[in-house]
Amino acid sequence: MRGHGLEHVSNRDRLVEHLQKPGEDIEPRYARWAEERRRCPVAKTSPAEGSGPETYVVYSNAGVRQVMGDDRCFTKPGPSWRTTRTLLSMNGEEHRVHRALVADPFTVQGVARFEKTLIVPLIHDLVDKFVSRGEADLVLDFTSHYPFHVIRRIIGIDESEHDEFIGLAFPVNGLNRGWEDHIKEFLLPRIHAARANPKDDVLGLLARSELDGRPLTDEDFLEYLLLLIPAGADTTVAGSSNMFAGLLLHPEQLELVRRDRGLVNRAVNEALRWQNPAATTFLRRSLCPVEVEGVAMPENTLIRAHVSAHNRDETVYAEPDRYDVTRERAPAGVFGYGPHICLGMHLARAEMRVALNVALDRLPHLRLDPSAPRPFVRPASGPDTGGDGSLAAVNSLPVLFDPPA
Repeated sequence: MRGHGLEHVSNRDRLVEHLQKPGEDIEPRYARWAEERRRCPVAKTSPAEGSGPETYVVYSNAGVRQVMGDDRCFTKPGPSWRTTRTLLSMNGEEHRVHRALVADPFTVQGVARFEKTLIVPLIHDLVDKFVSRGEADLVLDFTSHYPFHVIRRIIGIDESEHDEFIGLAFPVNGLNRGWEDHIKEFLLPRIHAARANPKDDVLGLLARSELDGRPLTDEDFLEYLLLLIPAGADTTVAGSSNMFAGLLLHPEQLELVRRDRGLVNRAVNEALRWQNPAATTFLRRSLCPVEVEGVAMPENTLIRAHVSAHNRDETVYAEPDRYDVTRERAPAGVFGYGPHICLGMHLARAEMRVALNVALDRLPHLRLDPSAPRPFVRPASGPDTGGDGSLAAVNSLPVLFDPPA
């Protein structure tokens, strides 16, 4: 397995080790989820004694859209281990006001400002490090790098702290109380420095902002940063890696995009549909008696919206297990629905789009290394599975290409 481009620094080595952990192919799970959906689009689980309340799992596209998009009937509970609230645990008007405060850098217009000045040069610099070799591991040398650099720069963390930032943004032991304590220790001095000298970054934006006519407190800062730092990198690492995996495992699709760059956006969308880069399921709680796909649920019911399964619902997508860049219908819900739709979705799409265009420009005849094992996407893991919080992603993509003359 290759990985020549990473510096030998502790947190980066830990990231490499984490990415290289063995795992199984996720595809058999999609077949099982499809069978569950056909048998019963909404299934009631029976937890082991003492392990928690009964929960409904929604597998269908229509059911997930309903549960994720209707904030009058469903609410989003926050993680039980957090001591600091984030946007994820806010709802209604509170969520709207807090989200609007930090939204500007992540709008289409805000991301466009970063694309030419930050994302494009950064991705070219990464390719410079391996392009002369004619071989690379696109995950270890490429897609696992630029998302961390981009979100670090946007937030306002200095490059000298990049290694420590990786450890915070991609904690190999998962998001938990220990991680929260560590990241607070890292952030508080930088929050105080931003107040004294606000710059043109997220820290500076927060330092200049007010809530209810008052400056933001340390706790207010942490509400945003404890969400942005991990979410701003890991989803794009997974999305970009899976995009290249889909194209390389289906070389006829890669050739279509190479011949017609107008398909780049579709290739990005299809990657996000084919392999959901966020959590497999999202938890919601019913606020009133409600019916989902003909199943009646009382108030205060816990519901898992199975976003990975709903992206492959055969009633919505023809041949849903196939990666196909010619699909005319753009997938919905890959970044969620309703008020909690992912704040960073435009940034993630821009990074994926730029990465693909740069790879097509600078890595001619890009192809899988035939001497390496066939790559596959590993399932997501998290608290529900006893895992470490990693997302569904391919962990290695050894490739060959024609080096510059």
